[in-house]
Amino acid sequence: MHETKGHSPMQDDPRVTSTTAKSAVYVVASKDYLTTCDISDTIFELHTDAQVICHLSIEAAMADICRHSTITVVFAEAGVALVDQLQLDQIIATRGGKLVLMGTAAEAELEAAEIGSYPWPVLCRPFSAAVI
Repeated sequence: MHETKGHSPMQDDPRVTSTTAKSAVYVVASKDYLTTCDISDTIFELHTDAQVICHLSIEAAMADICRHSTITVVFAEAGVALVDQLQLDQIIATRGGKLVLMGTAAEAELEAAEIGSYPWPVLCRPFSAAVI
């Protein structure tokens, strides 16, 4: 298990982080421990100096997202309704980041949507390091 700046996968009450982080900042919000670990491990393989902040839900991650002036990618277990409710896409975009959805709701919505019409990328299971 990797720890960065006092954070480890599935920690739901992390320490306050710097808003001027020089390393890339990633947020992983998932109830699935193995998914969180796989994404975190892959990020660290690609960006050894990255800061990865992990939470059990995107709602719990919002304070950390808002504390940072820049975000690289947020991997969120969420569907369109939750993204809209939290204005998550707008908050991440103002920080220069990218939103990637995952989980049952996002996968079902993606499958039901017309090809190319789903508004955000979805990390579908099973996924590989190459996709992340």
